[in-house]
Amino acid sequence: MKRQGIPVLAAFIAVLMITACKKDDPPIPVYVGTWSFSWGYVDGADTIDIKDIITLEADTYEEIIQMRNRTYMGSLTSYLGMKGALSVDGYTMTVSLNKVGISSADDNGMPTGNIMWFSKGEQDYYQLIYELGLAETFNYNFSIAGDVMTLLIDSNHDGDFFDPGEATIYARQ
Repeated sequence: MKRQGIPVLAAFIAVLMITACKKDDPPIPVYVGTWSFSWGYVDGADTIDIKDIITLEADTYEEIIQMRNRTYMGSLTSYLGMKGALSVDGYTMTVSLNKVGISSADDNGMPTGNIMWFSKGEQDYYQLIYELGLAETFNYNFSIAGDVMTLLIDSNHDGDFFDPGEATIYARQ
């Protein structure tokens, strides 16, 4: 009879060990995923469509902004990209950029749709940061309800999020 209890005891211990290992796995943060926001506007004779795609991992941030001018035959598409480290404390995300990118241009100066990336420390990185008025480190306040994420950023540093463009609603892709 004692020998029959050993396999049962061994199976019980194995189940406990597997369950204990699963408890050690950190939960996937609710913000992890790909989120997008689209809008458009008319500028004179040009119709511009913009799609902003943010991909968040537990500790990385990537944002690609696609700008498409539908006025031109075949439409012209250019891109702006940002990559960086992400840290989250409560409902605040802090992004520290380490790469920025912009569409390369063909021989006629037209965007190719391919992003040329520049790393922190390179001259072009700092020039692009300056020309686009980007901050190398910035904070978002965020909330998530289901597949909708609201990002708030105090762009003009006046202590609120009520100014145009300071609240953006993204959908999970």
